[in-house]
Amino acid sequence: MFIPSCVNCQFKKNFFAKMSPEELEIVNTNRKEIKYQKGDLICKQGTTPTHIICMYNGLAKIYIEGNSSILLQILTSQNYIGIQNIIVPENTDDTYHYSVSALEDTHACLLDINQFRKVAYNNLSVSIEILHYLAKMEAEFLKKIETLSQKNSHGRIADALLYLTEIFNTDKIDLRLTRKDIADFSSTSLENTIRILSELKSDNIINLDGKRLEILDKKKLTQIRNLG
Repeated sequence: MFIPSCVNCQFKKNFFAKMSPEELEIVNTNRKEIKYQKGDLICKQGTTPTHIICMYNGLAKIYIEGNSSILLQILTSQNYIGIQNIIVPENTDDTYHYSVSALEDTHACLLDINQFRKVAYNNLSVSIEILHYLAKMEAEFLKKIETLSQKNSHGRIADALLYLTEIFNTDKIDLRLTRKDIADFSSTSLENTIRILSELKSDNIINLDGKRLEILDKKKLTQIRNLG
């Protein structure tokens, strides 16, 4: 799949929308177009970013590696990986604190981080838009921490399912996630996840048939999330 240059890209938004054509040419310098297959690692926790990864289309998951993985976020098209490393202070750990892998075939552009940083440091509007983007990410992560630390397993599973309806903008979802992914997203054991999903299905709150998920009673699922 051919992805146009940054200058002509149809997805110019956020900080890209604040760049002049000349600045877009700068960030387009040495741009690489990559196709990731389902399951491919897009970036690895503990490595140092050399590029800003711009997802053109596809689907990916952000997760923290460890004895028990924690799935933090689902990324759809027009999302960016590594943008926080644009403004990392000197003598600060600038490695990825998470890994990202493709949930389906995903096309992305890799932009040289130094070229991007050059534009950001010389364009206040671009820098402000980057801060807005990072503030939104921080708010989402803090909400995630609150859910994992304060809700019981039923509340966390309900929150994960409602999150998926927001991401895909529908109550009928063709899941790219495994049951293990849902367990990791809700910080719940696989056994408990399967049990709770079965209970929700028995109570006619959801219908889960293989990879097909349908929310049948969103009001009830929301109550479980809020009371969990």
